[in-house]
Amino acid sequence: MRNVVISIAAVLVMAAPAARAGWSYSYSDDFSTQKAMADSYSHSNLWPGGIVPPPPEPYLFYTSDVVPPVNPPGALGFSTGGGELYYSFPVPSDPGAPAQLTGSLTLNIYDLGAGYAYFSKSPDGTNWILPMPLGFGQRSIPLGSSWGTCYVVIGGYDIAIDDLQAELVPEPATLSLLGIGAVGLLRRKLQTRAWKNTSASKRL
Repeated sequence: MRNVVISIAAVLVMAAPAARAGWSYSYSDDFSTQKAMADSYSHSNLWPGGIVPPPPEPYLFYTSDVVPPVNPPGALGFSTGGGELYYSFPVPSDPGAPAQLTGSLTLNIYDLGAGYAYFSKSPDGTNWILPMPLGFGQRSIPLGSSWGTCYVVIGGYDIAIDDLQAELVPEPATLSLLGIGAVGLLRRKLQTRAWKNTSASKRL
């Protein structure tokens, strides 16, 4: 009986993390379409191509819409007065996502003149850390959450961004806790069963 119990415990320890470890999330946008306007939960005004004059600062624009086109083509530009783009990953929200998440957001950032880029993160979408500079070229922003959603804002002025990609996986500590929890439940059931068996023996 003891060997059977040990075998069951081992199966639960391995199976519980594996079920959650199978969860992963990936998101990408090359800004060839207006996907960002739908997928970001908040953003500065968008300046559609061909509309003159542009909207009041700050605003966002697709570089291919500007005449003459702004390099790099097909990127998302931030006006000289600034602009911001807010995401909450996963997009859309996933009720099956583990609470403890870790991952990264990568993107390319281009200087369109005297540009400046920054990011900020939030645990709840309301309280934000102080903005941190991003610089130019390919950049990576670490993501994490204790509530199943990662909030991040990309901001700046006189810049363009391209090839944005987010990757999320369960936090490794979460997998360990799942295994510990499975063993704890099994132990409790076995203790209850042993108590019942002992009580029955005494009555006999």
